[in-house]
Amino acid sequence: KFNDISMKRGYSELAGAFPTGLFDDYTTEIHIENPETVVFDVSSAYSGDDGSSYLINQTSAPVYAKNAGSTGYYITINGEKVFSGTINVEEISPLNMEHINKDTEYSSERLQSEYYSSKPVILNDGTLYAINDGKLEICEHNVSDYKTGYYTDKDGSYVSSDIVLLDDGTVKVNGQTVASDAAEIGKNRFISNDGKLYYFKDENGQIKADYAVSDCKSFISTTNYYYLSSDGEVMLISENNGSYSTYSTGIKNPISSHNDYFVDENKILWEVKRNKNSAPTVTKKAEDAVFVGYRSYSGGTVYGCVHIASDGTAYRVGTTQKVTLCDDEYTKPYIKSGYFFDDSATVNSALSKSNYHITSDNVLTLLYSGETHEIADVADYIGYDYDNDSKSITIYYICTDNSVCSYSMPENKYSLMTAEIPDENIPGDINDDGTFNILDITQMKQYILNGLQPQELKNADMNNDNISDISDFVIMKNNIIK
Repeated sequence: KFNDISMKRGYSELAGAFPTGLFDDYTTEIHIENPETVVFDVSSAYSGDDGSSYLINQTSAPVYAKNAGSTGYYITINGEKVFSGTINVEEISPLNMEHINKDTEYSSERLQSEYYSSKPVILNDGTLYAINDGKLEICEHNVSDYKTGYYTDKDGSYVSSDIVLLDDGTVKVNGQTVASDAAEIGKNRFISNDGKLYYFKDENGQIKADYAVSDCKSFISTTNYYYLSSDGEVMLISENNGSYSTYSTGIKNPISSHNDYFVDENKILWEVKRNKNSAPTVTKKAEDAVFVGYRSYSGGTVYGCVHIASDGTAYRVGTTQKVTLCDDEYTKPYIKSGYFFDDSATVNSALSKSNYHITSDNVLTLLYSGETHEIADVADYIGYDYDNDSKSITIYYICTDNSVCSYSMPENKYSLMTAEIPDENIPGDINDDGTFNILDITQMKQYILNGLQPQELKNADMNNDNISDISDFVIMKNNIIK
C-alpha cells in the first residue's frame, strides 16, 4: 500500500509503503523530492545531489508538513524506483487570540515540577506560576532560580522536590524554607554566600541544610559528584554514613565536561574514575580537545559520548576512533512537538492519535480524535487535563506575550488564564497565597526549627513590634485556634 497524501501545514504523518518489513532483505531508500515543503521528522536524513532528502534502509517514516505546496516522494529498492506519489500540503488558518500584545517579548520559562503542580510550572519575571484544577496559581514571588531535584530522607532514599531560590537568598524545598543566604542552588544542594556547600536532608520530617564543605565556588552543571573550588579546581565529593569527603583531581578551570570527563583550560581531556572512600584515579585521555559530551553520529544511528578536537574532528570519547557527526545537531523544523492523550502508547507523535506541534511561526497545531485545531501566537506547550466523563480535553499553553491560556476540545474555545494576586498585607500570610491558615504556621515553625531568624518573613510580625520571633508564632497559633 502506497498512497498520495494530503496534509495540513504544521502536522506530521507516516508516509511510505505499508505494511512495513516487506523489503528487509533489500537495499531500500525513501526520498522526498522537495524538503522545503515536507521533511522527514527524524535525525538520520541525508541530502541528495538532486536536492532531495532521503533515508537509508527504510520504506516508511514520519514526515512533517513544513510549508504549503506539493512535493513528490518515492521509494527505491536496490536502486530502482518502484513506488512514487505526491504529498500535498494545505495552508492553515489559525485562531487568533484577541488579547495578544505583539510588542511584548517572550521571556517565560516552562519548568518541570514535582511539588507545586503535576504539570510544568511557569517562571516569568520572577513569579512562579502553577496550574492546578484548571486554575492559574501564584506559587512564589521574587524567584531568581528554580530547579526540580531531590533531597535525602531518613532512610537514605531520594525524594523528588522543587527547589526555589529567591532574590534575597532564601532557599525553599517543597515549600519549606531551608536557608536564607544562598548564592546558587543545585538539584540536591546549594552554595551559601560565603562559599559553603550544603545538601538537603530530611530530619524528623523537616528538610534541613546539611553542611558539607567550604571553599566552594560553583557547581558543575553536567554532573552532581563534583564542584569547583575557589581556585577553579574540580573537586570530587562523596558521602559515607553522614560524613563528607573531598578529593582533589588536579583539573583546573574546565571548559567542557560530561559526567566523569573534563576538558581543562589547556584543552586536555581527563577521565576521573571514582573510587569508594578513596582518592579518584585521574587519567589523561586526549589533547587538543574543546568539547566532551553526547552527540549523534554514524548517520544518526548512534547517540553517544564523544570528544571533539579544535579542528572539528570527533572521536569516541577518550579514544582515537574517529566518528562522523550528523550535520551539526539535528535541527527540528518546528519549535516543539509531543503528544498529550495517547492511547496508542507510542512516543512518536506522528503515530499518536493526539499530538501537537508548535510551528516555526508560533502556530500551535493540535490533532485530537482525528480533528485538527490551530492557534496562533503560541510560544510553548504546558500540559493538559482530560475529562473521562465528557471525553473532552483542555490544553494549557504559553503565548508569545507571556500570557497563559487554555483551549478546550471539542468545544473549540480558548480562555485567557489570570492569577489572583493575593493581598500583600494579610497578617500571618507567610507563604503569600492570599490566606492565613495552618500552612503559614507550619512554615513559621519550620523556619524557627531550622535555626533561622524569621525577621525577614513576610507578614510574620503579628504584634507589630517590628520584630518577627517566637512570640509572633504563638499569636499565629492562638489565632488559628480561635
